[in-house]
Amino acid sequence: MKKIYGALFSALLFLFLLSSLAIPAFAFTPTAEAPEWNEGDRWAFGADTNVGAEFDEILTNLTNLLEMTDEVDEVNEMSLSGSTEFWMLFEVTEVTDDEYVMEMDMATSVTLDATVSITADMPVAGTYNYSDDPTTSLITVDADVDVDATVIFNVEVTYDKDTMAVKSIAIDAKIRAEADFVANNLPQSDDDWMNGTETIWYEDYDVHGELEVNFDMALEFDPGLNLYDFPLSMEDEWWSNFTASFSGHLTGFLDIQGLPEEMEQNIFSEEFVETTGISEFPIVFEEIGDMGEIPFDNGEIEPFTTPEELDLHMFCTDYFVMNDEFHGEIGVYEIRVGSDDSPVMFYYSDEIGFMAAIAMDTEEMELPSEIITPDMTTMSAVDPDVAEDNIAEISERQGEVGEEGGALGFFTDAPYLGIILVAVIAVVVVAAVFLIRKK
Repeated sequence: MKKIYGALFSALLFLFLLSSLAIPAFAFTPTAEAPEWNEGDRWAFGADTNVGAEFDEILTNLTNLLEMTDEVDEVNEMSLSGSTEFWMLFEVTEVTDDEYVMEMDMATSVTLDATVSITADMPVAGTYNYSDDPTTSLITVDADVDVDATVIFNVEVTYDKDTMAVKSIAIDAKIRAEADFVANNLPQSDDDWMNGTETIWYEDYDVHGELEVNFDMALEFDPGLNLYDFPLSMEDEWWSNFTASFSGHLTGFLDIQGLPEEMEQNIFSEEFVETTGISEFPIVFEEIGDMGEIPFDNGEIEPFTTPEELDLHMFCTDYFVMNDEFHGEIGVYEIRVGSDDSPVMFYYSDEIGFMAAIAMDTEEMELPSEIITPDMTTMSAVDPDVAEDNIAEISERQGEVGEEGGALGFFTDAPYLGIILVAVIAVVVVAAVFLIRKK
């Protein structure tokens, strides 16, 4: 049971930390003292990416590589267009004698269109003996994926003014997603070992998916969630031990149409149907009958307190001076959660009174080097006014889509999503072609 609670809070921890690492100090010093906030203080992070321009060279190289192989006669198209945005805005909204209240708004937007089209000399559909050379013909295999997505988060965190421990967190999230996958002539084969034959055929796909998620949760910690142990210095480590009470709501749906029958059967396995009571699309979240140890009924996460104490291990692993594009030259403390080699790092500077950057160590995460470059691993500071304008624009667009009854997306791992999207459909198309050609 303790593992289930730990998993829940690990999933929410990223949001907690984004709102909780905003700890200003009095002056520049290798040791960060306890903070003083003022109402209206705010900081922001963000980035936007032209996906097509970002990966144009990679796609060109991939096209050239495929055209050099014997299996592919011609690459008709290998393209990716679209954009990704990610913005966060933090603001101190209330200061009392005993508490600080901070709000964090986050907005993500993803629009992508990825296409792969390849012509190759392929076997004509039919059944062939293993000893036969199949009749072949030039066949064009293609696939296209369109994704449109918006994600809006609002997080309100209340801190104890003396200790800066987190007393409570309120989360509100709205996710809208729409994705289409259209493919023509994807080769399929089935071996009959008993009769020594292979059947080859080609299938078309037209899959459409929509996701809508509305989620809110209120959490209270006893004692407070202590993400800092002031004064903060390099090589400090500390534990935060607490119990948590929470409640909330989860509504929305996931609907996917056009999936192959076998794939849909795998989704709605006997275990899934027994657990949720749902046997077909759409999956309506408020109709899910069970969420394991967490009490869930008709869209409501009923009030619940963890019966066991949870613990969180924190580390301040480094201190150094960095040259930040927005803030200039500043000293920062590197903070990791869970272990001193955690791949997610937060860099807090008491010179600016906030975290200066968020980063991921992709080497420790063992992400493919082909799709991750160093400039993708850090989220840097931006002008709060710029972040505010972009968050408002994405939020307004999400609201307009909601009024139209559509649904946008939950493909939110920008900027990695673009190249992964192309890679996936390229692998599907090219691998299918290679497998059929080599038999």
